[in-house]
Amino acid sequence: MPLLSTNKLHELTGKTHRTIKARLENIEPVVDGRSHLYDSREVLPLLYDVDKTEGDYDLETERARLAKEQADGKALENAKKRKEQLDVASMVELVSDEYAFVRSRAISLPGKLSRQLALMDSPTEIEELLLENISEALEEMCVDEPGVMEARVD
Repeated sequence: MPLLSTNKLHELTGKTHRTIKARLENIEPVVDGRSHLYDSREVLPLLYDVDKTEGDYDLETERARLAKEQADGKALENAKKRKEQLDVASMVELVSDEYAFVRSRAISLPGKLSRQLALMDSPTEIEELLLENISEALEEMCVDEPGVMEARVD
């Protein structure tokens, strides 16, 4: 059972004295004169526990988290510049424009077709005319050409 002081635990783990003290507050040390020693097999798992106590602060962990956030932010910024990713506002605008276009095409069909439909006697003719015009409207809404979507986003 290797016994370690808080200074030795600090050297081994890189944890601050404050962190070590907070994590070991419920552990009874072995007192050897003025030294307080801890069983390494008992305390090392506590020092590396992911479940940190409130107010616990590990500088290296925080630096790594910050570096990751900065890298993620830069990657997102670059993806937007390359038009690989849209922000929420652009996406909302794009979808709203598409819905407005669909709505306008749907609303225009009765006015466009009412006179032709009034002259038709056969349900089959009516169905064919409606299907033809709806298909035409749907084809206009499809974006198959490269660059069309980018033009709408810009």
